[in-house]
Amino acid sequence: MKKWMIVIISLLLCIIPVHADSGPKPSISIDIKGLSQQKYYVTLLSQEKSSGPFSVYDEGDEIPYEQGTEESTVWEKMIQYQDSDHFYFLQYFDNCTDTDYFVWNYYPPENFKILIYFPDTEQFLVSSIYSRYAFDSYYVVTVSSSTIQVSVEYSVYFQSFLERILLTLIIELVVAFLFGIRQKKQIFVIICINMITQILLNFCLMIFKGTSSFFLPFVYIPLEVIVIIIENKVYQKYLEIDEKKKIKAYTIIANILSFLLGLLII
Repeated sequence: MKKWMIVIISLLLCIIPVHADSGPKPSISIDIKGLSQQKYYVTLLSQEKSSGPFSVYDEGDEIPYEQGTEESTVWEKMIQYQDSDHFYFLQYFDNCTDTDYFVWNYYPPENFKILIYFPDTEQFLVSSIYSRYAFDSYYVVTVSSSTIQVSVEYSVYFQSFLERILLTLIIELVVAFLFGIRQKKQIFVIICINMITQILLNFCLMIFKGTSSFFLPFVYIPLEVIVIIIENKVYQKYLEIDEKKKIKAYTIIANILSFLLGLLII
């Protein structure tokens, strides 16, 4: 293996520690409609008893909320909830009264039900079973007549995807400018290859959307390395720059910077 490839892998391993607690993680976002006049809490019930750091409550575990607070009452009610399909409450929930929006962006369950709890009436509403359809999955929940209707919001997913591509292109072009890579043909090549590699990267992430949270960073690292190798090969051929080391340096730095900024946004 070439030395520069070892450098790439080493840098990415430094960015994504071996304990795999950082780096890209899937998410579930839910836009809730029809409950603007009611107080309510939302959680996702999981088919598995744990997902990342979240798990079912066992007797003897530390109680995560101060006794007497509304959050502790809601937590107790959700622990007591018995699902007909034996899905589990993993102790993560949120008060969505003011936002009408629920996000689980840290190890969400792969297969889940949406559970809504109304503290004023002590009632529950639960959805059918759903599965994450992408690395970042978006849904719209409409509540009417004590029923939950769930629709997949693909448009939000594609909007987020386009925003990631735009962010990557901005970073790549800024770094290219700093490296003196400014000709129209060079910019065109950078834009084209980045659009292609970003589509391939996101397609692969969709394939691995159900990968165990622990192993996900070890899937992502090789994908990032492959992207860097592909871009370097294309740039060596089409950027018309004699200094190969300059192209390698540009490719590595641009990709690592876009990766780091992506982590900050996440």
